[in-house]
Amino acid sequence: MELVVASIFRNAAHYVERYFRQLEALSDEGSMDVTVVVAEGDSQDDTYGEIERWITPNDVLLKADHGGPHYGSIDHPGRWKQIAWVCNQVMDALPNGLPVIYVESDLIWMPHTMLTLLDDLEEHDAVAPLSLHHDVFYDVWGYRGSDGERFEMHEPYHSSLETKDRLVPINSAGSCIAMRPEIAKVARFAEEDCIVGLCRSIREHGDLYLDTTVAVQHP
Repeated sequence: MELVVASIFRNAAHYVERYFRQLEALSDEGSMDVTVVVAEGDSQDDTYGEIERWITPNDVLLKADHGGPHYGSIDHPGRWKQIAWVCNQVMDALPNGLPVIYVESDLIWMPHTMLTLLDDLEEHDAVAPLSLHHDVFYDVWGYRGSDGERFEMHEPYHSSLETKDRLVPINSAGSCIAMRPEIAKVARFAEEDCIVGLCRSIREHGDLYLDTTVAVQHP
């Protein structure tokens, strides 16, 4: 089996090795070929050089400098516009015909999580895991239920999860999303709301679900 993992990096030299070690573990456990398509831009450290030390000839490393300021984890239109521009450089460079997992580069995750999402793609067009910081829901801005309401920090996180169903339809996610090849080919991040816009684009062409049994962790 083949898989593409897509990510973006900025000022990330200190966790590049962890990112690629996780990919190695995924490749080994899943007995699959994992190709990365990543972009680095506007770093003040040696992020690009660190990525160069890890990529293989089959991978794609893009240089995507937008020249904009560095924002923290805030809801700001300038931040979303910058991130969306870099992410869409990555989306445009994806090879055709392969499932894609977009994952934020600083996240901590286990191979089982990604393999579960890939299995879920047999049923749905796009699937996201929970996004946690320990037991607290982290990405309460990006994740929104099918009712349009944002997720909350504490369990059950959203009213739709009270049923304890494994797969739950959602309007948007953040942090990590697995996509079928035909969805990744057409879905794009939006300047005004970035990954929420990506999810809107996904739902224009298919469905989007949350797998409640797996999670990525924010450090």
